[in-house]
Amino acid sequence: MTKKCFIKGVALFLATFANVKIKDETQELWYELLKDLSDEQFLYAVKKICLEVREFYPTTNFIALIRDQFKIDMEEEALFAWETVTKTMTEVGSYRSVKFDNPIIHSVIQIMAISWEEFCQIPLDKWLQKEFINNYKIMASKDSHPEYLKGVFEIENFKNKFFEHIKPPKLIKTHKVRKMIQNSKVMELD
Repeated sequence: MTKKCFIKGVALFLATFANVKIKDETQELWYELLKDLSDEQFLYAVKKICLEVREFYPTTNFIALIRDQFKIDMEEEALFAWETVTKTMTEVGSYRSVKFDNPIIHSVIQIMAISWEEFCQIPLDKWLQKEFINNYKIMASKDSHPEYLKGVFEIENFKNKFFEHIKPPKLIKTHKVRKMIQNSKVMELD
């Protein structure tokens, strides 16, 4: 996490809990113990605390509270990432380069199969899903992820020096898949 994001999150927290006074040394300690989180993870946790926690006591462990907010939704986030990947495999396939708006997915695929093409060839089953979700939780703590995953067309065109035929990667928006999945679950209940 960047220092700028941390300062923004702490300012939001202190504005919400106006009675809380935090020393500079304490904020430095908080940053040191939370800097492994991404900007998005930290701000998500702070906003969730500001919206859902009614009181903050001097003895409350801020670091544990932040991490608890993050852990609660990690399983769900990983599951939606998995569903996004499987949907992309069937609808886009391995020939097109893909860029997920959630770059953690790129890292997970890279450690499980090295490339998008190879990952698309792995049979989907509950064990692969479980492995994906476990790897997602691990890779979520990384600071950097590959920019996108190269498809067969891009790899072959680059190898054969057909640079003019290389298309930009297809952007995959995970929130759209999430809405579709949630809507289909609602329809199943009807």
